[in-house]
Amino acid sequence: MQFTSEYYDPGKIMFFDYDAIFDMDGCVRKWHQPVKQGVVLRPELEYEGGMTLPIALYPSPDGGKIVCHYSCFNTAERFPKLAEQNALHLSGLAESTDGVHWTRPDLGLVEFRGSKKNNLVPHPDLEFKIILDPYDPDPNRRYKGVALLWPKQARFIEQERGKRCFCTACSPDGVHWSQPRVLPQFLETGDTSGLSYDERRKLFLFTTRARGYWMSDDFPAFYSRPVKKGMPDGRWVALSTSPDFETWTPLDNILVRDAGDEDGVDFYCACPFSYGNLYLGVLRRHHFWHGLMDTELVWSRDCLRWNRSYYRQPFLGWGDLGDPDWCFGDIINCKPIRCGDQINFYYEGRNHVHAPHQVKGTANAGAMDAVMGLATLRMDGFCSVESGSFGGHLVTEPLPAAGKNLRMNARTVGGGSMQIELLDRDFKPLALRPLIFRGDAIDAPLCFGPGAALPATADGTVRLKIYLENAALFSLAIRPAAVR
Repeated sequence: MQFTSEYYDPGKIMFFDYDAIFDMDGCVRKWHQPVKQGVVLRPELEYEGGMTLPIALYPSPDGGKIVCHYSCFNTAERFPKLAEQNALHLSGLAESTDGVHWTRPDLGLVEFRGSKKNNLVPHPDLEFKIILDPYDPDPNRRYKGVALLWPKQARFIEQERGKRCFCTACSPDGVHWSQPRVLPQFLETGDTSGLSYDERRKLFLFTTRARGYWMSDDFPAFYSRPVKKGMPDGRWVALSTSPDFETWTPLDNILVRDAGDEDGVDFYCACPFSYGNLYLGVLRRHHFWHGLMDTELVWSRDCLRWNRSYYRQPFLGWGDLGDPDWCFGDIINCKPIRCGDQINFYYEGRNHVHAPHQVKGTANAGAMDAVMGLATLRMDGFCSVESGSFGGHLVTEPLPAAGKNLRMNARTVGGGSMQIELLDRDFKPLALRPLIFRGDAIDAPLCFGPGAALPATADGTVRLKIYLENAALFSLAIRPAAVR
C-alpha cells in the first residue's frame, strides 16, 4: 500500500462553493464528516505512562509506511516511578504499513532504565512539528522541524525567566537533528503550532497563536507590556510562510472568532494545506466553558481569507461518555494522509477536560491521558452535490477541458444513476448521446466517444449537464490528453 500527503491538483474541481456551477435545480450540497475507526495507538510501555499524544505524521520517503512521532507527557503525581527516572517527558516513534496497526521500532537512541533498546527519540520539545521535504537537494535537510522552548527550555513567559520562542532544525533521517536555529520574531507566542508544505506556491506554512494572547495573573509581567492592544479576545491563529525554511514572514492573523461562534469558543491552532485547486484547514477549537476540543473544516482560495463551516458544525467531534475521546476530538496539526481510495485523519483523543490541573479534590487531579485515533473519509469526500429519488440536475460553467480528459468522483445508491451530457459554451451538444454512470468510483473517466479526449471547441471550453437520481458528485478533474 502506498501513502502520500500531497493533494495539490489545479485541475480538480470541488464544490465548496458554486464557482463551477452555472445552474442547479433539485440538488443539494451536503457536507460530510470522516468516520471514526477507533483508537490505533495507545500507551502500552512503561515510559509512555498515560500518553501517546500524536504530534507529527508523514509518509516515508518511499511511500511504503506512515511515520508517527508522539509525546509522552506525564505527571509525577500519577507516575512517580517515571519521575524517579527523570522520564516524565519523552518522545517516541511508531510506524505503520496499513495506517491502522502500529509498531515501535528499536532505535537505540535514548536510554531508559539502563537500556537503549526502545523507540524513544531525542526530540528537543514535546510540541516538535516535523515534515518530510522531498524537494530539498541537500539530504541533510530532508526532514524539517519547528520546536518550542529552545534555547532556554523556559516554560513561562515572564521576563526574568527567559522567553518562549520557536526554533527550526533539520535532519537527514527524522531522528538526528541539527543545532536549533532560533526564530527571534516568534517570541511570546502560543504553545501549539502547525507545519506543512504548500506544493502550490512552494512555501512552508507555519501557524501558531500570535504574541499577546497570554493575559493572566500567572504572568504579571505581561500587564506592563502593550502587546495586547488592538488584538482580538481569546486565542486565534496566525500564519507565517517561508520559501527556504530560513526567512519567515511576520505572523499574520488569518482565523479569528466572529459573531457566528458560540460564546467561549476560541481557536487552539490550525494546519492549512493545499488540496485540489484550493486550500483546506483543520481548525482546532477550544470550547472554553466546557474544556472540550473539536475540529472544524475551513477552506480558502488564497490561504489568507478563510471560509468557515456552515452553522459552525464540527468536522470531527468528541466521543461519548466512557470513550477514550470523551473530551477531545481534534485532528493533529499536520496534513492528512492518503491511503488507497481514502484519506486518513489522525486525531488526539482524551477523556479529561482541558487543563485538568484546575479540577481539584479528585483522585486523578492533574492527571492527563491521550491516545491516537483514526478517522477516514473517501477521497474528495468533504462535500458533494446530491439528488434523491425525485432527481435533479446541474450545469457547469465553461470548463477548460476541450481536447483533454475529464474524470469524476461520484457514487449512486440503490437504482440511482447519473446521465451526463457534453455541451459547448452555448449549450449545444458535443456528443451524440449522453454518458450513463452507475456505481461508486473516485476516478471514473468520462468518455463520450471512442477516445478519452474531449472534442475540441473554438474557445477550448466545454460544459457538462448532469442529471442525478439517488446520486452524489464529489469532484471533477481535468487531465491532459494521453500522449500516444
